[in-house]
Order: sequence, then structure tokens, then C-alpha cells
Amino acid sequence: MIGTPVHVEGDLVVIRLPVLTEQLIQEETWESSPRETGPRDDVLSFRLMRLFFNAILFSLAMLIILVTLNNTWPMKNTGHSTNILDRTLVAMGVQERVYAVIIDAGSTGSRVLAFTFFKSLTDKSLKLDDELWHEIKPGLSSYADNPEEGAKSLLPLLELAKGRIPKQHWASTPIVLKATAGLRLLPEEKAEALLQEEIDSFPYEVHGIIV
Repeated sequence: MIGTPVHVEGDLVVIRLPVLTEQLIQEETWESSPRETGPRDDVLSFRLMRLFFNAILFSLAMLIILVTLNNTWPMKNTGHSTNILDRTLVAMGVQERVYAVIIDAGSTGSRVLAFTFFKSLTDKSLKLDDELWHEIKPGLSSYADNPEEGAKSLLPLLELAKGRIPKQHWASTPIVLKATAGLRLLPEEKAEALLQEEIDSFPYEVHGIIV
């Protein structure tokens, strides 16, 4: 090559290419340098930021609307009165549910009431969401001479209540048995025999019976 320095060392010929070497170094330096952002990148970043900002504004606006409606426009459903925000959260499965069962063993018949409540996120109170009511006849006092059958007569009511309550909540659900007018008319020993049979045959822990 013309103008290329040549140096001979014994049998080895060394050719120096200063211009080519300098060019390669410059190319490597250019390839390893970070790419400079241009106007198109700035526009894209701005659009993404604007989209994110608009999404935040929309979410805040919807939250304000829900809170406003929640405080001014109560909404009724097939359960009992509640509000839009609570109903929306219930539909989403966010609200915590609480269950309770009452068995009313009256003189003419025995009734079960199984309640489903949820805890409102707005005021922390319990809202009635669902209820079961069912009656069987005759009343508990009709079994004064057969306490064992009287105890068995309430078990179908208990099964109906269990059908409304998820199994994982059975252990924490309070059950109240109220035996009122019918048992008061019975002789004391027969009334106590009926109640004791209820306690002995009840499949759950009993903390007391209200008479």
C-alpha cells in the first residue's frame, strides 16, 4: 500500500495502519455509546405520562361519585336497605360476611331464622343481606311426654340453616334457641326434660338456652 509504513524485523514484515486503526476505534466507541433520544421518544413519553395521569383522574372521579351516591342515594335490594357502594363491594366479594341463627320453639310451631350480614366499610355497622325463615309444626311443647322426639324435631331446622351458611363459618356462627310460651305452660319437670334433651342431642356446643 502506498504511504503505508513498513518495518522489517528479521523474517517478519510489520505493516502499520494508523488511519484504519483510528477509524475502527471510533466505530467501536460509537457503537458502545448510548443511543441519544430524539423528538419521537419525547412525544411517546409525554403521551404515556398523559395517559397515566388521565387514568388517575378518572379513578378519583369515580371514587368521588360513588362516595357521593353512597351518602345521598340509598338503594334497596331483595335483602334489606343498604347503599350503592356497599352493594358494589358485596357483588365483588370484598365485604366480610357474618352469620347468625335463631330457633324459636313456640307453642304452635318451631321456626328457624338464619341471617347473613355484611360489615359496611362506610360505618362499620352490620347490614342484613339475606335471611331464611322456615316453620314446622307442631310446637316443641307438644312433645312434653316424648322429649327425645321433641329434640329430633328441631334438627331439620338446623339443617336448613346450615345450608345457608358456608361450612368454614359453622364453628363461628352463634345459634340461639328460644323456647317461650309453650314451655311455660308445661309442668316444670317436663319443660326441663325437653330442654335437657335438646342440650344433650344438639350437635354443637351449647352455652345456654333462653326460656
